[in-house]
Amino acid sequence: MAGHVAIIGSGSWGLTLGNLLANKGIKVKIWGRSREKIQRLRETYEDRSRLPGIKLHSSIEFHFDLKKAIDDADLIVLVVPSQAMRDVVSKLSKLSNFPKRIVSAAKGIEIGSGKRMSEVIKEVLGGGGVAALSGPSIALEVAKGEPTSVVVA
Repeated sequence: MAGHVAIIGSGSWGLTLGNLLANKGIKVKIWGRSREKIQRLRETYEDRSRLPGIKLHSSIEFHFDLKKAIDDADLIVLVVPSQAMRDVVSKLSKLSNFPKRIVSAAKGIEIGSGKRMSEVIKEVLGGGGVAALSGPSIALEVAKGEPTSVVVA
């Protein structure tokens, strides 16, 4: 398992995945595009609108700066909306500290191209391996510890 995981996306699924990893003792940094939301997460360790009743692990670091979020990351988990994936991966690829191990946990396809997120990531990065996390899961249920099943391929 990675020593430090950067979660790119601070929605309910990104927060849930980050919390699960932090609860296992893994260093987690979560990036979000909203400065206000990141500040609120830093202060409360909660997202009451998306994950009501869930307290996030106090070791999680929240960042608005993409470069700081991926500093020293062994693995990046991309959990952004499908229509933002191409732009976010393009920004990530320009950072000198961009790690090569990537997992896509985003749902959906790219409108216009019809490509899966793993295909978009490979296209932007010029190839390379990308794992995809997929399965019938609902973030709030997973955050509450309810059973689910996902696959990484």
